Amino acid sequence: MIDLRAIRVLAIGVMTLAGCSNSTNSSGTGGSSETGGVSESGGAIETGGVTTSGGVTTSGGVTTTGGVTTTGGVTTSGGVTTSGGVTTSGGVTTTGGVTTTGGVTTTGGVTTSGGVTTSGGVTTAGGVTTAGGTTATGGVTTTGGVTATGGSTHADAGPACHAPGTLTVTNSGMTAWLIDGVANPTLTLCRGSTYTFAVTAPSIHAFYIKTVKSTGTGNAYDTGVTGNGTNSGDVVFIVPSSAPDTLFYDCVNHAAMAGTINIVN
Repeated sequence: MIDLRAIRVLAIGVMTLAGCSNSTNSSGTGGSSETGGVSESGGAIETGGVTTSGGVTTSGGVTTTGGVTTTGGVTTSGGVTTSGGVTTSGGVTTTGGVTTTGGVTTTGGVTTSGGVTTSGGVTTAGGVTTAGGTTATGGVTTTGGVTATGGSTHADAGPACHAPGTLTVTNSGMTAWLIDGVANPTLTLCRGSTYTFAVTAPSIHAFYIKTVKSTGTGNAYDTGVTGNGTNSGDVVFIVPSSAPDTLFYDCVNHAAMAGTINIVN
């Protein structure tokens, strides 16, 4: 005879074992599982607040993917850092179109390095400016081998232009004019400059600036000249741009007292 009471006890035992099995296994829905504080869902793994998915790791607002790290708007990749429009790489910083590297700053085509500024082919360093072959420093300008300083100009192959100012004029008997102590020197004057001939001589030695070497009062050159023909006083010559290339200084009475004036730009 079958013992129904024994069969009932056996069935209850089997059901009990099945319930224990379901409670001891971790399970979820939609392919999610959790074990030991580690969650995995759709290929994403989260552990201790760090999420890793498809090679991208996110932790505390820091994201790392393919060697590129982004945190608080700052991106670092291969030693290059970009933040707020400023990029730094290998000691070179670029911001708002301005690049700084090794103490050299470049902005809008202007480069500054060690006090030297270069812009549009013009270089300025220590008060010296160089542009298109022209150099200017301390009021001295040099271009194409010609140097101008303090109103004077000279070229490598040409005579120096006499500096503007006063020239002392006296007579040496009836044989010569002494200009700054030199007998009948050839003078080179610059157009646009002012020269004062301070004449001290007897009345028979009137000092003239002329267009022709001659005695008498004819051929006087009066453009830009005041006091022409004086023997005691100043003959002031403001050399006009229209002045001829050659003029002369003469004594009204003595042909030996004469010299040449070259006019240059």
